[in-house]
Amino acid sequence: MIKVFITDVDGTLYDHDQMIIPLKNIEAIAKLQARGIIIVVATARTYSSSQSIIEALNMKKHGGYLIASNGATIYDVKNDKLIYEKKIPMTLIEELYAYSKQHNLHFNVEQDDYVVASGYDPGIAIDNQIVGVDFVLTSPLNDFFKYIKSEPFKVSFTQEKFMIDKYYPIVNDLYKDRLYICHAGDNFIDIVLKDVNKKSAVEYLLTILNHGFADVAAIGDGDNDSWLLAHAGYSAAMANGTKKAKTAGKILVSDCANAGLSEFVERLLSLKR
Repeated sequence: MIKVFITDVDGTLYDHDQMIIPLKNIEAIAKLQARGIIIVVATARTYSSSQSIIEALNMKKHGGYLIASNGATIYDVKNDKLIYEKKIPMTLIEELYAYSKQHNLHFNVEQDDYVVASGYDPGIAIDNQIVGVDFVLTSPLNDFFKYIKSEPFKVSFTQEKFMIDKYYPIVNDLYKDRLYICHAGDNFIDIVLKDVNKKSAVEYLLTILNHGFADVAAIGDGDNDSWLLAHAGYSAAMANGTKKAKTAGKILVSDCANAGLSEFVERLLSLKR
């Protein structure tokens, strides 16, 4: 039987169209928790914007881990303890901000309880209205950096889809030797330190837990989930997932709106122990 269950959030656990975690998914996670299986939530969301997910899954009671900011942080949820972090130096933040101004991209910098944003666009609207992120929207006439109190774990460029499609390969080529650049959605280019991603965070966490990938079941829908789906002992890709995720997953389940995660859990629970 598996020892660790790792799930992505948006498009896997959480359905954006309904703006909820389908009840079947919550019930499925509860079945795993009742069997003592460690739950790991791995997301591009910040720690603060993941609190509604933690609450819905009752992780404060049952325990588990949150991999946030695309792998830049890991939290022991029950003990409310940060156990792993990788911050981006301010010199790089200043360089990325200058690049965003030059190319008409909006720049967003994570802080503990809010995100500092240089402009408003559909990406900001999604994070604010669906994910629940609070933003400080700065005026171009004021000092962007006065709202930044600490080095961030993750930053992003946001803009209209055609702009993100245009600039993602350019930004990736320009910064790939120093940073990990992820096309995180139609309106997002997420940026963390090089070698920081869900893969490196999961490897670190499994070392602490003294488990190997053979003990892991994982589910996801995005390109940034594909390495984990390929290496986990058991894995599933969502029907709404990317081509890369579907290729990596060992099985395919229904889309998020139809609670594909719960299908995967039922298959896992039917396995011989």
